[in-house]
Amino acid sequence: MEKTQVFKALSCMRVREGGLGSEPARSGLWAGAPPAELSYYDGSTLPAGIETSVRCLWDTEFLYVLFRGMYEELRLAPPGTPRDPATGKTPLLWQLSDVFEVFAGPRARDLRIYREFQASPDGRFIDVALDASGERRIADFSWHSGVQVHSSVHGEESLWESLFIIPWEAFSSSPLKERRWQGNFYRVSGCPENAAYCAWSSVGKIDFHQPGFFGDLLFDGD
Repeated sequence: MEKTQVFKALSCMRVREGGLGSEPARSGLWAGAPPAELSYYDGSTLPAGIETSVRCLWDTEFLYVLFRGMYEELRLAPPGTPRDPATGKTPLLWQLSDVFEVFAGPRARDLRIYREFQASPDGRFIDVALDASGERRIADFSWHSGVQVHSSVHGEESLWESLFIIPWEAFSSSPLKERRWQGNFYRVSGCPENAAYCAWSSVGKIDFHQPGFFGDLLFDGD
């Protein structure tokens, strides 16, 4: 008898427009958002030194994703690493720095079309439009989502945070149309040769571009 695959699910709480205030990462509303804990890419438990969680909120304009991760040391892009003058992106960011990553899209597990967003501890970012519906995955690095990234490092706690503020226009859809989306949350920590590859919904191997393993994002609210 074929075993039915069970996917992880995360509730994303709706907030009123502007409800997160002028410092959205510090808003008390995050306390009401259930956390999702990351593990290693294969599902094994992370050590305390790199424990990582993520929470999601949303309103009619934006998806808000807040990562909080412990660290033992941070890898940053070398000083002077250029950013794209037109978009502010840092090309190949995941090869240069520790990153938190959001992959998401409506019906992404079935359609295999999704968006990727990355943030570093020093506030660098990159966003990519992905289409893996055909034989070859197509990545559009020229695409620009309008994402805002706010990162902060708290050295006394060995903690870094990144908040992604993603406009719904980036997806050409919103939870007002579809309340169940699919996605995954990732972290890459350390140099490529011995990096820790972390995921919310385990992917079994070091390849984050596996929409068939995406979990469900459930958008609450009226």
